[in-house]
Amino acid sequence: MVVEKVVIEESARIIIPEKGVFYNPHMRFCRSLSVIAADAFATVRGKDLRICEPLTASGIRSIRYAKEVKHINSIISCDANRFAVKYAIRNVELNEVHDIVKVYKCDANLLMTSFSRRGQRFNYIDLDPFGTPSPFFDSAVRAVEHGGLICYTATDMANLCGVHPLSCFRTYSSYPIAKCGYVHEVAIRVSLFSLASSAARHGLYIKPLLAHFTRHYIRVYSQLFYDESEAKKIFMENVGFLYHCFKCNNRRLSKFRNIEARTCSICGSKMTVAGPIWIGKIFDKEFLKAISKSMEKYSFSDQEKIVKTVKLISEEASGPPLYYNIPKMCKSLNVQMPKINALIEELRSYGFYACRTHFDPQGIRTTASTLDIIKILTSQR
Repeated sequence: MVVEKVVIEESARIIIPEKGVFYNPHMRFCRSLSVIAADAFATVRGKDLRICEPLTASGIRSIRYAKEVKHINSIISCDANRFAVKYAIRNVELNEVHDIVKVYKCDANLLMTSFSRRGQRFNYIDLDPFGTPSPFFDSAVRAVEHGGLICYTATDMANLCGVHPLSCFRTYSSYPIAKCGYVHEVAIRVSLFSLASSAARHGLYIKPLLAHFTRHYIRVYSQLFYDESEAKKIFMENVGFLYHCFKCNNRRLSKFRNIEARTCSICGSKMTVAGPIWIGKIFDKEFLKAISKSMEKYSFSDQEKIVKTVKLISEEASGPPLYYNIPKMCKSLNVQMPKINALIEELRSYGFYACRTHFDPQGIRTTASTLDIIKILTSQR
């Protein structure tokens, strides 16, 4: 006898077995923000969404899209697990969204490939795998229409954050970096390089709109456009390498990998190289404005956290790539840790852009150089 339980998440009510069908209650925040992002994207484009969720499991994400986003044309979801499909279909019927959501038993890549012809493509694809989304990128970029959105979750943080660099290279074709103080942003940039590479192979280019790190995962929303010549140009301009000095925490982004760049300009130490990674923007200010407007339509259980996260991201969207972990810098300099707000105000008094980052409560994003920050921190001895 299968033991079942009822789960209520916002407007959705689903039935899942105790074992055999994956449901993670800790991803509720991610799903709620996804609903807001979908509403914002539909509003910006002025077009109803044709959504594909090729790794549906219990069906909770598709059901919430159908019930909570007004501008939905259709949702096609699938799972390779027949047990999961059985419950997903049952949950779709339970929530009375069977006229919008269609569930199939199918391999995710096979489903997306079957919708890769012009006129059949989706304008919103949501990849929420267990682990890495990279095996699904090639199929996803071929199944999204011009100007459509691909959003994905990655939970393989040990790989993306440099604990297992060879596994990361095998999965994303990029070497990460560990213990640099801003590994979670590097994780997003590693995954975006992988998506950009898949897109470029098919004559598309990406435009990241929103990215965030929460709990044990990263979540990225990126628009894609068909233009072969522009794809080459944007790929070359936004892909490069990261050089990090573990002695003084200096860092440098470069479009090219060369020997000269490995010498730290501050302390002369040898810098560690990571990449290739996406070195361009990971936030779009206009899309964040649209999300802020869409947030007003909802009152989710995680609303306070969503509002706080979006506010922090909106503030740091104007800043440069890579934030600074201040405790790590203070430890390397053997100086006392200042109050973050006081440090931000001091940086601003010198004319630098400075703000907090959602990635790290003890981190700041600023236009000040590493040397500028070192001078300020050491002057407080």
